Amino acid sequence: MNKKHTTAVLLTLLTVAIPGVVAQDAPASESSAHSALVAKHDPSKLDPVAVTIEFEGGTMAQFVAAVKANQPRSNIVLATKARDAKVPAISSKEAGLGPLLRACCMSSESDYEIAVQDYVGDGEPVYLIAAMAKRPSRTRAAAGPQSARGAVYTLSQLTMARSTGVEAFRVETVMSALKMAMSPLKGDPKMSFHPESGLLMIFADEQHLELVKQAMSALARELDVRESLTLQRLRSAKARPSKAAKQSKNVK
Repeated sequence: MNKKHTTAVLLTLLTVAIPGVVAQDAPASESSAHSALVAKHDPSKLDPVAVTIEFEGGTMAQFVAAVKANQPRSNIVLATKARDAKVPAISSKEAGLGPLLRACCMSSESDYEIAVQDYVGDGEPVYLIAAMAKRPSRTRAAAGPQSARGAVYTLSQLTMARSTGVEAFRVETVMSALKMAMSPLKGDPKMSFHPESGLLMIFADEQHLELVKQAMSALARELDVRESLTLQRLRSAKARPSKAAKQSKNVK
């Protein structure tokens, strides 16, 4: 940790009970609210992705970028409304990616509840950092549960192949991601997919639907990034002369 953080560390230091991770200046009043939204995690299972990082503090978007730069194996999907959350200075040495992200979300400051959910399937785990409207106080909550409503979404943007050849998401992958995004909240949201039209019907309360919206936006951005990288590779390959062309030029 560099010198400019020394004073802040001496004044207030929050040690997060996760091996290898230290988060500074985390507001204790918000930690309990955040912890209720963090996915259940089995500490006996070691995270396959380890991260060593010295982050000086900034936004959640800057923190995620720093993690990806230090550990290319990091698979992190960041929701739009979570990008501007303020993250304190964090120092980690060979910390598991999952615990590191959970500590980051717990110590962050935002107008929203910031939570991380992990999705484990084939390959490396994928982590979704989402932002949810803060839950009402007990007095307001006692007035009664939120009323559920129906919402219809089209999955064509996420599931149809793109002209660049970038492989789209499978419907099962999208549905699984949406279930994961809604899992921190109580309730029983209903989802129904119509294959012929590509429409997805969800019956849930406003908080669930807000997370669905964020997750779908994050998935769409991920496809855009993949498509952009594919186009860059294609342009680069086209700009380089082939081996045969070089040999022909040398013969002349």
